[in-house]
Amino acid sequence: MLCSKCAGIYTDPSPGRCSSCSARTPTKTYRYCEQCSLHLGVCQLCTYGIISPSPGPGHRFVKKYDRDDGGTATLAVGEELHVTLAEDLSSRVCWAAKSYGQGILSLLSAPFLAGQGNSAQGTRTTIFQALAKGTTKLEMQQIYTGSGARPAGQQSWSMTVRVK
Repeated sequence: MLCSKCAGIYTDPSPGRCSSCSARTPTKTYRYCEQCSLHLGVCQLCTYGIISPSPGPGHRFVKKYDRDDGGTATLAVGEELHVTLAEDLSSRVCWAAKSYGQGILSLLSAPFLAGQGNSAQGTRTTIFQALAKGTTKLEMQQIYTGSGARPAGQQSWSMTVRVK
């Protein structure tokens, strides 16, 4: 899937490979195949977030936001945790999972959804799936993706996750 900015861009017609699954892509300038693009919620070409994966009917998940920092989430095995945090891509700082108890939670995807009127400002929803019973501390951290001096004041966000 292509974002509205990339939909009209001419790309080299020779096939390429998806950087996620190695499947063929229609052009070597595409970073992802259509399936991985949909799963990750990003444009195949520029890789900026364009969609947020939505769970199917009957799929259970728990949503948490910026305001839930320091709180607790309780899930059943198989359920998903969707952590949505505000992000400004123009600052070259984005949210990433620092730690999440890999035996208890699995990181599924982390698409960016641009806000209306400004494609650099929006939210990133990091999606985890509960794998096994237990308690873990989920830690999110802002990481700098640019070059040069890192900006001061990078933030962190954490939550206790109980899987029953």
